[in-house]
Amino acid sequence: MPISRDDFVNYISQKICNNEFSVFFGAGLSTPLGIPTWKSLLEPLAQRLHLDIEKQHDYFALSQYYENMYGKPDLRKYIGNSLFSFKTENDVLEKILKLNLRTIWTTNFDTSIERILQKNFIRHQVINSDRCLANITSSDATIVYKLNGDCNDLEHIVITTEDWETYEETHPTMMTFLKKELVSNTFLFYGYSFQDNLIKSTLSSIKRFVGDLCNTHFSIQERKDDPEFEYKIFDLEQRYHVKTLLVNSYSDVSGIFDDIFERVQANNVFISGRLGDIAPEIENDACNLCRQLSVGLLDAGYNICTGMGRKIGYFVAGPSIQHLLENGYQHIERRLLIRPFDDTMSEKKRTAYREKLIGDNRVAIFIYGHSSYNGRSKGVWEEYQIAKKLGKVILPIGATGFESRLIWQDVKAHLTSYPYLETSIEDLLTECNAQKITTLVLKLLKLTTF
Repeated sequence: MPISRDDFVNYISQKICNNEFSVFFGAGLSTPLGIPTWKSLLEPLAQRLHLDIEKQHDYFALSQYYENMYGKPDLRKYIGNSLFSFKTENDVLEKILKLNLRTIWTTNFDTSIERILQKNFIRHQVINSDRCLANITSSDATIVYKLNGDCNDLEHIVITTEDWETYEETHPTMMTFLKKELVSNTFLFYGYSFQDNLIKSTLSSIKRFVGDLCNTHFSIQERKDDPEFEYKIFDLEQRYHVKTLLVNSYSDVSGIFDDIFERVQANNVFISGRLGDIAPEIENDACNLCRQLSVGLLDAGYNICTGMGRKIGYFVAGPSIQHLLENGYQHIERRLLIRPFDDTMSEKKRTAYREKLIGDNRVAIFIYGHSSYNGRSKGVWEEYQIAKKLGKVILPIGATGFESRLIWQDVKAHLTSYPYLETSIEDLLTECNAQKITTLVLKLLKLTTF
């Protein structure tokens, strides 16, 4: 039975938040970039063999026939010359990449995924054979596993029946890595038709060992009025634990990933603030508030991001790290993102950096915002403007004064744009107790939850 859109979004979002999600891309991902489908790629070869491409359903066999007749070099040169595209616009892929995935799996030979990763300044590492696996680093680079090889190494691409029949002998370690991730993570198959047996045979072998305890995976398919297609979808779920989300058109997928991104961001909170040289009692109050607020947010299940504004960044990061360690968290980065600014950044780069930081969070909290120069913090004000432009949930703690009070005044002047603050806006100005401010913030966050 196909899964509903809402259930799909909720389930995938939860898996992403738990770092238990992987994507698998088939040829359908590259088609919008001008890369041919399997059928159109091999049609000239079928013509040369005097075969009707419409009657060919095993493309590995078709490639094998061509190689038998004209040789391996001729086949692979043709493949290499046919998989070239200058396009780097793929809306769905770019939205998926915003989810900061650790791994991407694909059967595609072309370099579309790598080029879009590069365009978006995402560090990545390509693994296209067993011998490359030894080069995997423990850095934060996204790893792209190319199961059928790479068009930059045509000799080793998997394109014929013989290549497929010897796959487990030529790629044993790659298969081990794939099986491990299929056991530990939930996969989303996109642009993948399941016409080859690579994934189905792998899932079947896993099921033989773990039975019905194996993971549930997902596929996105365009709806078809075809009984055979319905049987195929049913078979994927019954025998391989792959549920399918049916869409009327692949153009709907972009909006689905917008929804997923919003859900993944739901618990992400950006804390903006700064303190220059100031009276010790104000600094002590700020330290206490940051401690109470940070611990309160973490205990409530929220994740914190800080740009390490002067003093405020340390007041947020220090207690957060200590609290997480005391509660057994080994991967601090999953709950606390510390993103300090480079002092040599140009204004343009600072703005872009702020947009990236705030863009990855659903909520922006503003506290203090003081500069020793004139009492105001231009950076905190800019972060407020960015949060407004991006439609974030904005919580100005006006009671802390300085730039945050000016932000509070601006929010109050446009209160109809912030309905979740209508009954609490005055409390954000008058409440000075750190614990009560934290309780108020958590209450307001619940009001804005999906």
